[in-house]
Amino acid sequence: MKKLLLLFVILSTLPHCKNKESQPVALIEIDKFSSAYPVNSDTLGNQNIKDVWILTANEDLGAYELPARIPIKASDDSIQLLMSPGLLLDDNPSIRYKYPVMSTYSVKIKLEAGKKYKIVPKINYFSIYRIDIENFEGTGIKLDKLNSKDTSLLVENLSEHTLNGSKYGRIALTSTYSLLGLRTSNKFKLPLSNSQDRAFLEFNYKSDVKLTIGLYDGSSGYTPITERPASSVWAKYYLDLSVASKAANYVNGSFIYFAAKHSSDRTVSNIYIEDIKIITSK
Repeated sequence: MKKLLLLFVILSTLPHCKNKESQPVALIEIDKFSSAYPVNSDTLGNQNIKDVWILTANEDLGAYELPARIPIKASDDSIQLLMSPGLLLDDNPSIRYKYPVMSTYSVKIKLEAGKKYKIVPKINYFSIYRIDIENFEGTGIKLDKLNSKDTSLLVENLSEHTLNGSKYGRIALTSTYSLLGLRTSNKFKLPLSNSQDRAFLEFNYKSDVKLTIGLYDGSSGYTPITERPASSVWAKYYLDLSVASKAANYVNGSFIYFAAKHSSDRTVSNIYIEDIKIITSK
């Protein structure tokens, strides 16, 4: 009797499952975002955008890891799709979020059952943000030493190290010149403890040693934020400055600094850095 009852329950669910599986859908394919960045400010092949967040007019479909294959109900009429770029908080795969300073891409499309639609969403920064850029393409450098003992930065464009053919900054640490301490030439008005604003840092780097990033008040106040691991290839990193800046509460503004130490198991510890962006509210 129990077996017959179990069989009845299983059979009674089959029509429902079949109907669900046969629901007509189209497939949206998104491999990457296309950039509408300011000229000479970034490299499209090194965005490190991990996810696409997608909405329709009636449904939040959530986040999909790139490259994404997203089944969406077919429609007789065109529907609006909204796509936003997503990141990992401090490269933690369990904490995913929409990048709030970049725009949402919108497209209206009619989705036919069984068809595939490849979309390359275009993104840009929202106009309410100011973007300060150091890409080493200009005549001056917007970075200074933290103190006189720190090693100088050189601007180079050797083909074996360039990121998509552009110039980069290099710091060579040795046993004699063992410290890297760089800060932005200008202070930035980052969010204070009573502010709801956000601020972000973006940069590309590769390095033989760990790299520390933090805030400096110009006197004796240092607030380390994160430490990036050594990387033998160019890596793009996004850093939310907001939590640290609100905790530090440097009311007269903050420099952003980069620091590192020479590794004694090397003759030279090279650090390369490129496309530095500080993104703040206007």
